[in-house]
Formats: sequence, C-alpha cells, structure tokens
Amino acid sequence: MASLSLIYVLMLIPPIHALGFVRFVEQFLDFNEVVKLFQSPDGVVVGWIHFAVTDLAAGLWLISDSRSRQIRHLFMIPQLLVSLLFGPAGILLYLVFTRPLLSRLRDREGGLPSRKRSGNKWE
Repeated sequence: MASLSLIYVLMLIPPIHALGFVRFVEQFLDFNEVVKLFQSPDGVVVGWIHFAVTDLAAGLWLISDSRSRQIRHLFMIPQLLVSLLFGPAGILLYLVFTRPLLSRLRDREGGLPSRKRSGNKWE
C-alpha cells in the first residue's frame, strides 16, 4: 500500500507544479474538470491508484474492527472481496449485515463461540 501511495503522490507532483496548488485543488471541486481528468491515461492511473489504496485501507479497517469484536476471519471473506472491488459496498455489507448478525448469534446461548485472545494469538 505504501508503494502505491508513493506512486500516487509522485504522479500528482507534475500537475500541481504546472497549475499551482490552488488551481489544482479547484479542479477537483468542478465535476466537469474531474471528468476531463479521467479522459487521459495518466488521470485514469491516478484515479485507479487512489481507489485501490482507499479500498485496501477499508479492508484494513474491516479486519481491525472484526478482530476487536472477535469475529472470525472466515466470516470476513465476503466483505473483504466486496471491499476490494467496490470499497464502500464492502463496508456497508459489514456494518449492516455481518457485524449485527454475528453479534446477535454470539450473544445467544449456543451461538457462535467467541474467540479469546491469548497473548499475541487468537484461540
């Protein structure tokens, strides 16, 4: 993720230098300018990297939150796949369906066993 972030920043330097920072930022506030950005191959690459890094960060948050709630990784596979492809949809799937459903199942007697942390390992 760090290498993609570095490539992203390096690709932004030439247009920021050419336009100036304020004009560069103003372009992102104008829908037509954003459309123009995605009509060039460089703009598409920068956009793709932006989305990829954001989707990976969303996946990291999903794993972090699910671990804190002791949700097994097996149950996270669908959300992670959806998050990698469609970022916000994976987060929505987790927040609306998976997290509440598994919390209710765990709270019920005979539901999913919660995992306990032993040192640095999950049991």
